[in-house]
Amino acid sequence: MVDYKLQAEKREVTGKSVEKIRTEGRVPAVVYGKGKENINLDLDKIAFNRVYSKAGENSLIELEINGEKPKTVLAHDVQFHPVTDEPIHIDFYEVKMDEEIETTIPLTFIGESLAVKDLEGTLVTNKTEVDVKCLPSNIPHEIEVDISKLATFDDAILASDLKIPSNVELLTDL
Repeated sequence: MVDYKLQAEKREVTGKSVEKIRTEGRVPAVVYGKGKENINLDLDKIAFNRVYSKAGENSLIELEINGEKPKTVLAHDVQFHPVTDEPIHIDFYEVKMDEEIETTIPLTFIGESLAVKDLEGTLVTNKTEVDVKCLPSNIPHEIEVDISKLATFDDAILASDLKIPSNVELLTDL
């Protein structure tokens, strides 16, 4: 099920000429996929920011191009301006809903560790995301890690301890 929707228009302008698109409040983009032809696009920057802040890079987005049948995509790679932090280019990856894909899922740390609270330790996380393989419709938005079981400095949480949905395969080393 797709929770996020965006509208885009095909564009013919490429190269340095896309700067005019950016000054109009739009963002150049491209959509591509396995066995699909690349399509150059542009879309509204505000609409994209609104969707991307919620969807991130691992939620499905329904992308409608020039009123045609929508494509199911992931915001695969977003380039941001180094000073303004505004998006300057977006790569959308068109997924096939019946083919498994490999993607990265962020970890969200919940709870409170006794080692941090009582022993005045510092939480050190070696990983902030894990790699998974699943059907596009089964991609989790995030994986929660309960750090409340870290009572001493010797305690650790391994990738094998994570609660991964049964329809998702963990690719990260356990």
